[in-house]
Amino acid sequence: AENLSDRNSLECLDLYDNSITDVGVDYLSKMLMRNKSLRQLKLSYNQIGDYGMEILAHVLIQNNSTLKRLSVAGNTLIGDG
Repeated sequence: AENLSDRNSLECLDLYDNSITDVGVDYLSKMLMRNKSLRQLKLSYNQIGDYGMEILAHVLIQNNSTLKRLSVAGNTLIGDG
């Protein structure tokens, strides 16, 4: 994820069905804080739970203004909200 933070031309990152967990989202979120080109992030059908989604939402709201599309269907969310 560190290397991705410096990529100014990366606009779409497709991590569909890669067994990414909350820990992976934590690393990915650190990249999202610095990346200023990513417009689409596909995280569907991984193993991201409520905690990982909370981390991701916080980072996107506070630190990222370029992401326009986020796909998270098919993850292991258990909370209602």
